[in-house]
Amino acid sequence: MGHVFVRARFREKTEIEFEKILIDTGVSFTVMPLDVAEKHFIETPFTVDIKLGDGGIVKARVFIAEGEIEGRKGPLRILAFENATPVIGVDTL
Repeated sequence: MGHVFVRARFREKTEIEFEKILIDTGVSFTVMPLDVAEKHFIETPFTVDIKLGDGGIVKARVFIAEGEIEGRKGPLRILAFENATPVIGVDTL
């Protein structure tokens, strides 16, 4: 087993491109740091509780954007909270 990284682009209010972002099939949703989400994506009125790998729970805000990975585009949900590590989850894949 190894880590899988891809180049990905996200668009909404503005565009942001990651040269190398982790894909984690053990994660349900795509996660971003809150400051990145607020700057680049559209916020919804929703929040959710996320259980982290260490067992902790954080409240995340829900955003939407268009994502492009390996030439494939589509709408996606992004969960964001402070100091989150950017990761692409199964819902986006």
